[in-house]
Amino acid sequence: LKCSSSMLSNSAALMALESSDLLEKIISFCSLGRLGLVLGACSLEVRRAVLRCAEAQLQLHPKSVDLVSKMTLNSLLKLVLLSEATARRCLLRGYIKALSSTKPLGFIIHSHGPACFIEFHIKVARAFNGTPAIGILDADHYLACQKKAAYHCLGCDSACSSPKINMDDMDLSRSWQMENPLAIAFHPYDGRVLASSRSLVDCELQGDARPSRGRSLQGRLDFTALDDESKRQPSHARAGFMVQDGCLQLFRHHQGHWVSSGVICRSLPLRLLPCIFLFHFQGFAEVSFVRVSAELPFENEKLPGMSRWRSWP
Repeated sequence: LKCSSSMLSNSAALMALESSDLLEKIISFCSLGRLGLVLGACSLEVRRAVLRCAEAQLQLHPKSVDLVSKMTLNSLLKLVLLSEATARRCLLRGYIKALSSTKPLGFIIHSHGPACFIEFHIKVARAFNGTPAIGILDADHYLACQKKAAYHCLGCDSACSSPKINMDDMDLSRSWQMENPLAIAFHPYDGRVLASSRSLVDCELQGDARPSRGRSLQGRLDFTALDDESKRQPSHARAGFMVQDGCLQLFRHHQGHWVSSGVICRSLPLRLLPCIFLFHFQGFAEVSFVRVSAELPFENEKLPGMSRWRSWP
């Protein structure tokens, strides 16, 4: 990689490379990323080769995954931003005291596109009020509410002096307010699934769903409960979800294989934000985003389904 960069920075070598096929091979061999931004500034021919390689590498990303912004970007810049947004990373770590939050990841999923599987690792200890959850959020509705909240209170049409409400400081999967976006959260430790009241309007929940007026919804999958999360010894969980053709499936890894919920929701909004959710969480937690993939977990077993949706709380 150092030799390639040195060669490309030498003007005489660069002129020779521009007239050969070796230039594109060198760029293809390099891991583009931010290096591509440097190489692209060398000359017009190098820039063209970098953009061709970036376009090829973009095709390797799941086709249903995109940036949150709708701005038109060239293939190289989009590759850099998308690679950083979908890189494996720790989202939450440490001792947390009574925190409620919705934390979106930095990319969106096109729900009506090809299959897209997203995996998380969760580790908790001394958690006395539930565990972190993973799930989805209506991206366009959420972003519109965030933009509106910069100038107005949520639900208001005119400016006012009352305190602003930050949606990131609440668990939106438990929201009963119809003006808040659709959110669905999966708790892998005990199989609970929570959905905001907006889910009755913006998607089709599978099964009987008749909540009381002004309530969110809760269902439960027939999962075997994992270790007691309130113990001092850390408890681990691998979980994820798949979005395909407007449908949502939930997955949990248990005893060497993946277990699927089957489809729990259809007709999802077009653009979704993957998220983690916390509701008055207290204890030690470490939540990591592992991967986004077009491939489904192998050797997965399908469960019979979910209990009837009930009102929460």
